Amino acid sequence: GRNHPAHATIIANRRACDYPFRPGLDTKQNGTFRERTAKFMAQQVATNITWHEGHVERSQRYDLLKQRGATIWLTGLSASGKSTIAKLIQRLYVPERGRVLIDGVDLSQVDPAWLRRQVGVVLQENFLFNRSVRDNIALTDPGLSMDRVIAAAKLAGAHEFILELSEGYDTILGEHGCLLSGGQRQRIAIARALVADPRILIFDEATSALDYESEAIIQRNMSHICKDRTVIIIAHRLSTVRRAHRIYVVDRGRLVEQGTHDELIKRNGMYMRLHQHQEGRAA
Repeated sequence: GRNHPAHATIIANRRACDYPFRPGLDTKQNGTFRERTAKFMAQQVATNITWHEGHVERSQRYDLLKQRGATIWLTGLSASGKSTIAKLIQRLYVPERGRVLIDGVDLSQVDPAWLRRQVGVVLQENFLFNRSVRDNIALTDPGLSMDRVIAAAKLAGAHEFILELSEGYDTILGEHGCLLSGGQRQRIAIARALVADPRILIFDEATSALDYESEAIIQRNMSHICKDRTVIIIAHRLSTVRRAHRIYVVDRGRLVEQGTHDELIKRNGMYMRLHQHQEGRAA
């Protein structure tokens, strides 16, 4: 079909914590967009945001991505509003005014269950069940073939350590995945997100839960993870941000800077201050 740009129209207040959104916990199943087997193209993710400063309405529009297969990074201080975009894309937040669109389609007209199959999300803390490795990876679709499960585990850098477990993919992980280290649990969660082949993959502060080895493995595999999908990394830690195709700095719910790492360093703005602060703490 035709490739449509993706747009998100959001109404926001000045303070990031005061977005006039209501939780998207509706149970409507009347979405009319495409068949349930269809996929978003996710060729472009963009936002057109309007917010209020006192009685003055202001607007800002910016493209988050213009092509699939690239990585974009949203960063800023804690509670700056970075994760709001992820919740809007998943329709966990629904704007009381305005619309959220992907590929030109209003998400209010899309079956929420279908939508969430198009969006893979890895959080800072992910729940693992007292079941086998395979069951935890194929949680959303127990009928997935073993080949699909293994392919996702390889992308997530989990296959090798899984083979070292006593029963391999049949190993029972214990309550909350207690058999694994924190970094290993996170890689299982990444495999779970990847196994559904989502068009949009969001790491929402997920990299902060990775140990050095796990983070290095994920970064090595990132070009394969990004293939044919949009990857959005939301994080305040900047240790690997240089690899991003585009970086967006968010402050109090507003985009204040965008560019590559080198461009933003030269600009000597908020990103530069964040970078200097973290470099100073690491020294």
